[in-house]
Amino acid sequence: MENSETKKVHGKYIAIGCLMAVVILMICGYIVYRGIKGSVTSLVEEYTDIEIRALPIPAASESETRSLIARVDEFKRAVMAGEPAEPLILTNDEINQLIYYHPDWSMLKGKANMEIEDERIEASISFPLGVFGEFLGFEKDRYLNGSAVFTIELKQGRLLVFLDSVEVKGEPLPESFMQRLRSENLAKNAFENEELALVIEKLESITVENGQLYIVPKKFQ
Repeated sequence: MENSETKKVHGKYIAIGCLMAVVILMICGYIVYRGIKGSVTSLVEEYTDIEIRALPIPAASESETRSLIARVDEFKRAVMAGEPAEPLILTNDEINQLIYYHPDWSMLKGKANMEIEDERIEASISFPLGVFGEFLGFEKDRYLNGSAVFTIELKQGRLLVFLDSVEVKGEPLPESFMQRLRSENLAKNAFENEELALVIEKLESITVENGQLYIVPKKFQ
């Protein structure tokens, strides 16, 4: 029988396999709140679309997808159980497969696509503003179509997520917005979520190197 801690791990918003999804949600919400909504209302129409943008569907066989999901799930299980585990290393193709096919990442299916370039990640997004509509007053049938380049790192127990650039509808956000966006750690409040903190505290580091995402667990005795 699963104990209460194990049950928490299965929540799709706090699973290790879904950490990137949490990051993208933070970025989307932050762009909307600090960027578009921070200016005049007319900019909402300028920077959003009424149609969703089609993003690439990952090219992978069923057997490749099953193998990847099994590898990620086993890593998650071992880490949360305090068992030895090798670092989880993911290419951007594998991240996109997880977004499209893993249940834990379903919130981003068809809404985000990743490309890793050296130590940075570019996320192409087509995100429905209805997710934020009740809070911010946006029309639910409008979409934020664009891309965000960011860095992510977990170092000495601290999750760091910083934006480098943002484009919406093919145009960069005004520099006045970007100056504020670049200077703040988007994950500064991550540990206020008790369940997300439970996941992060079991990891030694998260880095992006040589076009791959490395998730390294702590060593357990």
